[in-house]
Amino acid sequence: MLIDTHAHIMFPEFDEDRGEVLKRAREAGLGAIVNVGCGAESSEQSVEMARRDESGFLYATVGLHPYDADQISDELMGKWEGWILEDQKRAERDTQNSGVFGRRIVAIG
Repeated sequence: MLIDTHAHIMFPEFDEDRGEVLKRAREAGLGAIVNVGCGAESSEQSVEMARRDESGFLYATVGLHPYDADQISDELMGKWEGWILEDQKRAERDTQNSGVFGRRIVAIG
């Protein structure tokens, strides 16, 4: 299975045709997309998109781009930790999707 491990489908450039982009990716044989959060806002958008996707096609990362490292805070880290713990609990409850791919958030950085 091919997986796109670094996409930014949540960016505004995809607002008008995001659904079509995802449809074409599936039709081309892509098995999954990891939507990479690279800031506080894009990380939240990435997680929300992955959580709404019930098909198991979209996954999320949360993080900050190195040039935004000054934005890191205890509040932001606490928020991300909460998302990850919630995601882990959800995956553990879902026996059909156990393991890493049962989780919607697959990396933090």
